[in-house]
Amino acid sequence: MKSIQRRLSLPTLYKRLAATALTLLVASSGFALAESPPSAEEVIATIEKSQLALAEATSLGHAWSTTQPLIDSAQENLSSGNLQRAIVAAKRALLTAEQAIIQAHHERESWRNQLPDK
Repeated sequence: MKSIQRRLSLPTLYKRLAATALTLLVASSGFALAESPPSAEEVIATIEKSQLALAEATSLGHAWSTTQPLIDSAQENLSSGNLQRAIVAAKRALLTAEQAIIQAHHERESWRNQLPDK
């Protein structure tokens, strides 16, 4: 007996990705009242993680156009000493790169679900 797979339409997938991204962006934007300022090391580590994730998304053919400008912004803010803005941009870059990777994996598998049943 064939197992039944849950099929998600692309608009539904994109809505879920957008909702997840928005939730994570708000959570990672530094709005916590008691949060201590980030260190330069934390910013650098987050930038490096976002660059690695962007490289993976690029290798999968699904890099988003917003990720590299966010990385550039994080590096510029780090250079000018604005660590709070730098960490926000770096976290957003990491998030967009990770979401691009998720999208790539989903699209790699979802085309099979679009085929008619035999």
